[in-house]
Amino acid sequence: MIITKEDILKIAEPFEQMYGDMSNEILILMAEFIGQDIDEPIDVWQEKKIKQIQILLKMVRNIQKGYPYLRLINHALNETVDESLKEVEPALKKGAEAGMLSVASDVASSLSLNDLKKIKKQEFAKTFANMNSEMVNGVNQSFNKAITNVVVKYNQKTGRMYEILDDAVRKTLEGQARQEAVTETIRQMIEENIPAFVDKAGRKWSAEAYANMYSRTNVHNMAIETVNKRNEDYGNDLIQVDKHAGARPLCAPYQGKIFSTSGRSGTVEDAFGKKHRFKPLSSTSYGEPAGLFGINCGHNPSPFIPKVSNLVAKPLTKEEKKENDRIYQESQQQRAIEREIRKAKTEEIALKKAGIDDEKAKQKVKDKQAKMRSFIKETGRTRRYDREQVIQLKEEKK
Repeated sequence: MIITKEDILKIAEPFEQMYGDMSNEILILMAEFIGQDIDEPIDVWQEKKIKQIQILLKMVRNIQKGYPYLRLINHALNETVDESLKEVEPALKKGAEAGMLSVASDVASSLSLNDLKKIKKQEFAKTFANMNSEMVNGVNQSFNKAITNVVVKYNQKTGRMYEILDDAVRKTLEGQARQEAVTETIRQMIEENIPAFVDKAGRKWSAEAYANMYSRTNVHNMAIETVNKRNEDYGNDLIQVDKHAGARPLCAPYQGKIFSTSGRSGTVEDAFGKKHRFKPLSSTSYGEPAGLFGINCGHNPSPFIPKVSNLVAKPLTKEEKKENDRIYQESQQQRAIEREIRKAKTEEIALKKAGIDDEKAKQKVKDKQAKMRSFIKETGRTRRYDREQVIQLKEEKK
């Protein structure tokens, strides 16, 4: 196996973390803006907030500039190459030593891999730039909506207060109405989050969610390309597809078979002299979203070296696959609870920045932390307190 789901998740995690941190930092800033001058008459407050939008957007762009995109991208690409070739490189060297493959330069000097990293670096950087631009637009829309919501909620809560003759009582009630309007608006703003991508179906993706999906998909794609290109460095175009239980319909027919990445067809001998037929990779479902090596596909290629390699072993048993799936699902569940904790903490901090000390927000944090303690006790997993922090990369952005 060239790379596992856990490997991919580990490599992709810093991008999810970065955009989670960024979103939280921006949401807290927006809440601070909303809370400023809230004691002013509501129409005066509204006018001030509208005038402050460009200042807010400038500060958002400065926040975005502070994150270590290139460092994280370079690290992820290098990790992907290293993990992908951990078992592949020794096998290819063995094939070269046996005289069945050409001798290749070392991995660091590989022109094809360096070109691949260059291309992927540009793709990641372009995607993140587009996400940042979409986030700025999202902040603009979200802040304008928040201003309107505060005014509407305030007016709803103070509809008949003009009938109260006692000025002190009326002012106290108006102050409570402002605080409630701001609290409800900030909660709604955090719940909706800041969109960073809108898909073809019109669904809005939060920055954290899209960074997670994009990086996982592209790390896996790069892992496949890394193996294929390194295989070609050694003058070999034959790969075999691994096996696993529960394969998708468009992948299952090709498990355990040999294919040519250059479009050839023919026969090849394995280490025992047994002949096997191979076809072009293009004759498979490769290239289709739900096809071989496609989106969320769990298959990986590995080099098939003439007279050196053997066909892949039997697929995992149902029990082995069940255990692998359990570990992966538990890791996903833990990350989901971590996101809930960070979201609750963001709400608490945001309200404080808006000048509101909210007991409900504090209790929400405690409830989510209790949920994590229960999950850890039940599964025996290790708790990752660092992933529960609201802004984890703050100290690394220097």
